[in-house]
Amino acid sequence: MLKLTRTILSPSDPNTQHMIRGAIGSARKTERLRKDVYRLFNIHAACKAQETQDSQPRKTSTISSILENAPSNTFLDLLPRNLLKPTIIETGDASKEVKDKINDLLKRGQYNLVLNALISWSEAHTADEFQELLSPREFSYVMEKLVNRQAWVYRAMGTENVIKDDYSPLTPLALEAKDFRNGIRRIYSNLLFGGDKSQHIYHKDKRGSLGDVHYDLTVRDFENLIQLELQNCKMDLASKWYQRFEQKYPDNGHYLRMSYNLWLLRFYVYGNAESRNWKVDGTLTNRGRRDRKRSMFLSHAHWLELFNEFAKNQHLMLGNSQFSFEKSSILAVMGAMSHSKDKAQICKFIEGVWGIDGKGRLQKKIPQDDPRYPDVDILSTIVVSLIYNDQTVKAMVYLNAFQEHYNIELGKDSKQLWDMVFDWAEFLTRFSEERSLQFFLRNTDTKVGGKLNPSLSKAKSSPNFDYEGFLTFLADLQNHRTRLMDELWTCYKESGSVLSTRAYLSRFLVLRDAKDENGLFEFLKEITLELRFQLLPEDAFNHKMLINSSKRLRVLYERAVRTLIDFKGEAGELELIEVVVRKWAIDAEMKTSLENYALENFSRFEAKRKEREESKLMKEQEEEDEKFLGLMV
Repeated sequence: MLKLTRTILSPSDPNTQHMIRGAIGSARKTERLRKDVYRLFNIHAACKAQETQDSQPRKTSTISSILENAPSNTFLDLLPRNLLKPTIIETGDASKEVKDKINDLLKRGQYNLVLNALISWSEAHTADEFQELLSPREFSYVMEKLVNRQAWVYRAMGTENVIKDDYSPLTPLALEAKDFRNGIRRIYSNLLFGGDKSQHIYHKDKRGSLGDVHYDLTVRDFENLIQLELQNCKMDLASKWYQRFEQKYPDNGHYLRMSYNLWLLRFYVYGNAESRNWKVDGTLTNRGRRDRKRSMFLSHAHWLELFNEFAKNQHLMLGNSQFSFEKSSILAVMGAMSHSKDKAQICKFIEGVWGIDGKGRLQKKIPQDDPRYPDVDILSTIVVSLIYNDQTVKAMVYLNAFQEHYNIELGKDSKQLWDMVFDWAEFLTRFSEERSLQFFLRNTDTKVGGKLNPSLSKAKSSPNFDYEGFLTFLADLQNHRTRLMDELWTCYKESGSVLSTRAYLSRFLVLRDAKDENGLFEFLKEITLELRFQLLPEDAFNHKMLINSSKRLRVLYERAVRTLIDFKGEAGELELIEVVVRKWAIDAEMKTSLENYALENFSRFEAKRKEREESKLMKEQEEEDEKFLGLMV
């Protein structure tokens, strides 16, 4: 880069004239780029307006606090004040105007405009031209905002799918998440390969290496790309960027350039520290499987292997010979530790860092100004880690102990804790009759006719099978599940947390599986009260967010009413279905939907009724036959 000097240059000097022409040419080019960018913004804004008039597009909620409270504290907010000063020549502040425009769009939540403009801009101009308006550092921060937005949309999509118990790739949220993911990849591809649309960062010919590129990725760019793939459960693609980082700085040179965030992301990629990505292949009493990863990834590492690598090399980046934990590193290491199923080490870690033993007793309290001082996020990780490792009782002990000894208030900021705790607690306490039977037979060493996995009806016909004992076992499983979820529900309601639709969903699933009709009716009343609470004036600051929450609660409410219709229909109480619909439908739209559901399932209910009547007649006939045989004897 040119540096200004105190040398006095003569206007007639050829070198001076050359420099002036170059500066003027640069200013013209920058001005042309500024016009191009504004044209793109205007085109996309016009398209957006036209779409609104023509087709009423999907609406998405934005949370302004994502911009205001992000870890980077909105780097773009600083740009107009101290980072946009021309370094060589005054150019009419074209660069500043563009950055101010981007900043304004991000603050107003118009991420789509920024994304589409950057896609078009990166296709039309070289990397060098691109950098005349956005430096690599500034660009990486803008991309970070887009990556964060994609993460928010992706999580919202997941919540919506779970509440509806359905997945469609064509929902507004699913389409938006896909558009952002592909758009971010496209922007980086354009910069790296000179806008060549035939080239892509994930093409087959790029598997071994990116080859010659037109843009020098910064460490922050690598963080953005790893985070993008990680939040979309594409662990193989996330790890690919670590491989490319090592290729860029060979002979272990990457250790000298690893940022703190890159180190922590390694725990999430290779140690699978993110609880949302944890895999469950079924439990001893349930075949239910969970694996949200969307690709084959075989490079997982034990948490201790990752930590040893980190401890050995972190001084190259931090300059400290001894590493000290703080919140972000605690969350990463504990998450990887939990995924590695190291139960003993989890408890040792808790006692070693916060001085609380396995019985919830405080041995030594750390001061409040200690960077390791626990908060709701740390407590959430502790509780979920223990539940995931089949330590639900101990999880409740720690939940209470940390609140008591460290005064952690589970108030409005505890939504994420309840989301994760209810999600995992409900899933891991599920049980099926079939799987529970196999577990019971193995543990009682019962052989049933040489069958490896006999059905319950087959097992009941065997004199070796303790049917009453099995029913008691099922009742114990149900009681354990119900007690745990009831306790969590009570804690959640008393905490004053903002609405957690995951908590309500888990509550519904437990009541449904237990076939608890009275519980479901009470549940409908609770949702009704919550829906009334969500009715705020349109000018309320969180009006849009509450609209989305209300929609999810409404979907869940209708699912609960449909479940009651199923219960009545399967019990043969067909005449009560109309009563349930009339009494519990919120409005005419829901009433029509519920009536249609009942009609669609009427044949199934009727078949169940006939089957029950036939079974009853058969049983009565068997009893009559037994009486007749008794008389003959």
